[in-house]
Amino acid sequence: MAIVAVGGLALVAKAMNDADPGGPSLADWSLLLVAIVFVIGLAVGLMT
Repeated sequence: MAIVAVGGLALVAKAMNDADPGGPSLADWSLLLVAIVFVIGLAVGLMT
């Protein structure tokens, strides 16, 4: 499940980069970081 989530986050990051040719903003990166932390926490919670 974690691999699927990480793959999904990678697709989101690629979409963000494609949508904004100048590069994603700091807000975009912070939202992505929050999503990564959430997914990791969810994966750890399900594994225990």
